[in-house]
Amino acid sequence: MTKETIFSKLVGFGSDGASVMTGCKSGVSTRLKREQPLLFSMHCMAHRLELGFKAVVGENSFMTTFSELLFSIYNFYHSSALNRENLKSSCAAAGVKFLAPSRVGGTRWLPHTMLALKKLWSMYPALMQHFEQLSIATGAGVSSDSKAKAKGFF
Repeated sequence: MTKETIFSKLVGFGSDGASVMTGCKSGVSTRLKREQPLLFSMHCMAHRLELGFKAVVGENSFMTTFSELLFSIYNFYHSSALNRENLKSSCAAAGVKFLAPSRVGGTRWLPHTMLALKKLWSMYPALMQHFEQLSIATGAGVSSDSKAKAKGFF
């Protein structure tokens, strides 16, 4: 196919709305329109929906607190191999499958939050057991920081 054939068949362009894609001076859409002036360019509806949802959620204090909790639990296990191994042991004792907590946020905020929530819900008994064990633990094996965070989660 030649360049002319491709541009003669090009009727539409959808993007995530980033300025590199939609910029009026040198965005991809603008460059394509130079070759095909009748090109229809649009901001992807799925991306617009996610941006709108994220804006609404950002105004809701409960959802902000909930997202912060999910992120804190992710960091608690992501930054400590000991906590992660102890959670694996709690999962084995509770008879549930270990799933490493997921990070929330990023460009696909909704799917990441849903995945994090599903993982935490499936391991809920093991998480509660681990938080309880950490919050009442004594001795040198548990840092005071981990103990305080576990009490807060529990």
